[in-house]
Amino acid sequence: MSKWEKIKIGNFLIKESTRLSDIDKQDLEVYGVSNVLGITKTSHKQSKDLSKYILIKPGFFAYNPYRINVGSVGLTPNGTSGLVSPAYVVFRTDKAKLLPELLLDFLKSNDGLFEIKRHARGTVRQALRFEDLCKIEMAIPPIEDQKEIIKRRTRTQLRHKGLKFEFKNQKVNLQKLRQSILQDAMNNAGRVALLEEICDFIKGESPIKKTDPGAYPLVVTGENRKTSDKFQFDTTAVCIPLVSSTGHGKKSLNYVHYQEGKFALGNILVALMPKDKKILNAKFLHQYLLINKDLVLVALMKGMANVTLPIKDLKKVKISLPDIEKQNKVEILMQKLDKLEAEISQNQKTADMLMQAVLREAFEK
Repeated sequence: MSKWEKIKIGNFLIKESTRLSDIDKQDLEVYGVSNVLGITKTSHKQSKDLSKYILIKPGFFAYNPYRINVGSVGLTPNGTSGLVSPAYVVFRTDKAKLLPELLLDFLKSNDGLFEIKRHARGTVRQALRFEDLCKIEMAIPPIEDQKEIIKRRTRTQLRHKGLKFEFKNQKVNLQKLRQSILQDAMNNAGRVALLEEICDFIKGESPIKKTDPGAYPLVVTGENRKTSDKFQFDTTAVCIPLVSSTGHGKKSLNYVHYQEGKFALGNILVALMPKDKKILNAKFLHQYLLINKDLVLVALMKGMANVTLPIKDLKKVKISLPDIEKQNKVEILMQKLDKLEAEISQNQKTADMLMQAVLREAFEK
């Protein structure tokens, strides 16, 4: 629990409303606010008449009253000046009493978001006006303590950024190692086969949005499985989406899945099952198609608005096929790499949690 008294932040806020029509400069960039990026150049259609757009300068906050409840509030960084839509609320802090960086951390924290939702108005679509924002209470340390908190936060964020960069590099290196292992196996393959020669193809039957949940995994186009009250397969299979992951005329596949045991399959996917497990290891096929999906699968997609992967073309894909012993060795190596990648992901989550804990602790000392 914080040792500092909670005070209404309105005591330290100054609303800004200088419009383009009030200044001489006319060549200012138009910005928006993202809950991820903060103040950012907008790609949304803007008015031809910018005269009512509001000026933002370094240290100014901006937020959309209808979006701040999901964290869409931004602090204008040093070196940035521009305009935001008149739909935004713009304000700044009295820096002699409240550092803007500290307020931003609070507004994006769980406690801050709780306060925002508590003071927002409306039933169907809530909005937080400036006068509502001013009623929010925050534990505000003396200014010297605020400066020390920001210094600690900056040091922690730099270390966290370095860790994230390292984790990213580790995953890139693991992917390169996967490709190298797979390529070595393919280079020593004893035969080339069409997928239709070594796999049975069965299309999924379960409507993804209408299937009743149940005890069996339901493989869908996304990363996570849903559930089904019935199963279609009891085998090992590689499951491939037959529609583009992005739609809108773009060719892409985000995921190729491996599944075993009893499971259901979405009706916009197809299952590839080895005809002879003494010839083809399904996990080996999964790794090959996953790593090479852009070259092998996405390249086959067709269509203008609705981009799809035709099964008849998928059946004609050629694959260099090592002997089963080599495929099994590749599977074992890939499982070890999967374990390493899972450890990296867990370490990354731990680093993120520690980062948040350090930021919370700064307000409790």
